[in-house]
Amino acid sequence: MAHQYGGGDPKVVYVRNRISPLEKSGFESNINVEMNGKFPLPHLHDLVEWSDRETKIVAYLVVAGKAYLLMKIGDIYNDDVNTFRVQPIDYFEKQKTKRFSWWIRDTHVDLAVEHPFLIELSRKIKAPVFVIRDVYRKTWKSDRIMVKVAGQCPILREIGMPALIPAAQIYQELAYFVGNTMKEHPDTEPPVEVSNTSKILNAGFDLKQSFRHRM
Repeated sequence: MAHQYGGGDPKVVYVRNRISPLEKSGFESNINVEMNGKFPLPHLHDLVEWSDRETKIVAYLVVAGKAYLLMKIGDIYNDDVNTFRVQPIDYFEKQKTKRFSWWIRDTHVDLAVEHPFLIELSRKIKAPVFVIRDVYRKTWKSDRIMVKVAGQCPILREIGMPALIPAAQIYQELAYFVGNTMKEHPDTEPPVEVSNTSKILNAGFDLKQSFRHRM
């Protein structure tokens, strides 16, 4: 897509590396990220469906601060994130009409909507595209949340994203997100404490001479 937009902005670079290296055993890895605030989506363990015929496994795909539902049937021992398939944005709304979906009937879910929580998570792991495998509290009484992020970077083409959102739109959203949203802005960061020593040096005084001797 970058070639269709003149090569893209050379200052905005998205290198699709792994988020964390493979385990020494060769198995897929995950990282646990500690976060503040409330997770803006239903917890994944509430969405897992078990039956005698099949097991539906779910995860969240995050693209430019927006979440999408991933699902696959069976194959619970395969951790390859590209074995999942992205679900329609109105998936939860449609499930409300089904008798077995008791866990979502009274829940409003905003898929494909930018969330500050997911933006901050992207900043922490330095990646605009990733998969959330689990979310849980750090401790039973803690307000801190642990987010389990897959170490593998998903390939949007393989999980069916182009059928949901045109590639051109995804490219533009990612370009803006990486070039703007993911960056920390000075007006939103806490002020930096400056030591007395730094204040003296910045004012042009010499720490080795007293003010009396300079007079």
